[in-house]
Amino acid sequence: MPENETPNNNNQDKYQKMSFKQFLRLSVWVVKYVFKIDKKNTLAFLIGGSINSLRPIINTWIFAKLLDVIIQTATKENASITELYPYLAGMFFYNIFASTVSYVTGASRSIVRTKFQALSRKTIYSQVNSIGIQTLEDPEVANKLHRTNMYMQEIFSFFRGIQDTLNNIVSSTGAIIAVATFSPWLALITAVSVLPVVLNDKKYRYMIYKHGYENTEKSRLAYGAFEDLMDSRDLQEIKINSGYSYLDKKFMDFTNWYTGITLRILRKWNLSGYFLDNLSEVILYIGYINIFTRLIAHEISVGSATFYQRMLASLQGNITNIFMMTNDLMETSLRLKDTYELFQVTPSFPDGTKEMSIIHEGPEIEFKNVTFEYPRTGKTVIKNLNLKIKKGEKVAIVGHNGAGKTTMIRLLLRLYRVQQGEILVNGININDLSIDSFYKNSGVLMQEYNTYPYLTARENILIGRSDIPVEEDRVMKAAESADALAFINEFPNKFDQILSEKYKGGIRPSSGQWQKIAIARLFYRDPPLVLFDEPTSSIDAVSEYNIFNRIYEFFNNKTVIIISHRFSTVRNADRIIVIKEGEILEEGTHEQLIALNGEYCKAFLLQAQGYSTTTTIASDEDSENTR
Repeated sequence: MPENETPNNNNQDKYQKMSFKQFLRLSVWVVKYVFKIDKKNTLAFLIGGSINSLRPIINTWIFAKLLDVIIQTATKENASITELYPYLAGMFFYNIFASTVSYVTGASRSIVRTKFQALSRKTIYSQVNSIGIQTLEDPEVANKLHRTNMYMQEIFSFFRGIQDTLNNIVSSTGAIIAVATFSPWLALITAVSVLPVVLNDKKYRYMIYKHGYENTEKSRLAYGAFEDLMDSRDLQEIKINSGYSYLDKKFMDFTNWYTGITLRILRKWNLSGYFLDNLSEVILYIGYINIFTRLIAHEISVGSATFYQRMLASLQGNITNIFMMTNDLMETSLRLKDTYELFQVTPSFPDGTKEMSIIHEGPEIEFKNVTFEYPRTGKTVIKNLNLKIKKGEKVAIVGHNGAGKTTMIRLLLRLYRVQQGEILVNGININDLSIDSFYKNSGVLMQEYNTYPYLTARENILIGRSDIPVEEDRVMKAAESADALAFINEFPNKFDQILSEKYKGGIRPSSGQWQKIAIARLFYRDPPLVLFDEPTSSIDAVSEYNIFNRIYEFFNNKTVIIISHRFSTVRNADRIIVIKEGEILEEGTHEQLIALNGEYCKAFLLQAQGYSTTTTIASDEDSENTR
């Protein structure tokens, strides 16, 4: 990246500066969000903060009156301290009251902040869960999610900023009234003197924000390297293959470039702010001279002069705080705008309204004239596909990488919506079904299956059906069917074993063991519609053979769809579908496709030859080792 690259000031519309209407809408959303967490305590610290904002003015007024009484009393003969008691008592009891309000305010604020920190992450993943995979893969939504993860905790700070701004408005109103009774023009000049400071502050805040906003995509790419360098699993391959320096450079090149521009903006900001702050101080001291001139002329008392002097300083400080806090809020609102918009995002397509009841036998599945291309790619993946899978049928789908096999699974699970044609489940268009009711009758093992290293082996299996009470016999049977029972029983803690070395007493399963545990999860779920996408890619041939035989036996009367590159493992399917470039090229039983002598036959024989060669090499090595 060029060292001298700076944010483009001519492209401000791209960042959609926050309008006052948008700011208000966001502020209302934030207030509602915090109130939902704890209405009673939120209300308590809002009211308490407003009451306490008047404390400096009231204390100053009492002190000014007390000072005048002290001076008057000190000039009398036989003066007594008792004449000061009413003012001292007033100050004492008022401060006791204010301290009590401060205590309640602080306690309430701590409670709300703690609850916010505990619950805010849940609201993010709940929203992510609701908007769907197709929406989440939109790059702009992904950017909003990235920025939400960065700035979510600022919601509470933004709320505090709103409260502090309102408190300063209350305090400033009192100070303006006080100073205006002394000199209206002085109140006006003091208030206006802070504007250059505020406008300068606003200008540079926006430059910092825009620099970050326009480089979100680059930041995500750079932090991808950071996350890999922080992951012990990824770090193994990185270190062995000497990739550390490359990824380190990728992260640091961006970091140094980004930080360099930020620091240049900050230097200009600090220097200009220094001169403007001094200018506002000059205005303040002109006001002091006016007050002290009238004091010397005996136009006002010492107490009044003290009161006006403090009110003048308070007025300038409070008005500066109001505008600075407003700048803070506007800056934060620009960051929180993506968070707000993420929570307004709706799924790319609506959910269906028809509830699918729980079924106990496999459903009929039909693809009718289905055509599909992934959003923003312009490339058709599925082309006018017609396929009917009977109830309880075991179907295998094979084909080269990119042929559209996994896409068929994603469409059937309605992770994406077909653009043309329809998918029917027991004669009902899948778009008309409530997706959660459909998922209750489905189970899937994706090619990139989930692992839960922070859970035990038992939990990794039972999470496949966590909506029912744990059935220990069912867990054992699922593990045995997935060829996982033996190695789980060899773990130090058996089924109670945490599956990561990053936790005390934990161990890391091999990739093959992880895949068997994932398969056991699907056996435990035992749904009427079962979808396997490369279920044994990390598993040895013997285990693979055993698992597939159990799949066909275990899911009796269930509809099973298996995607696999290993033709030998799908040969016992009721029907094999050969997909090429999103279209059905061939279909039939293993024997029928071999007799056809087409694409399947050639691929099967080629794989068989590879297995034969591997077996021969292994046998020769065994013979050599026995000599």
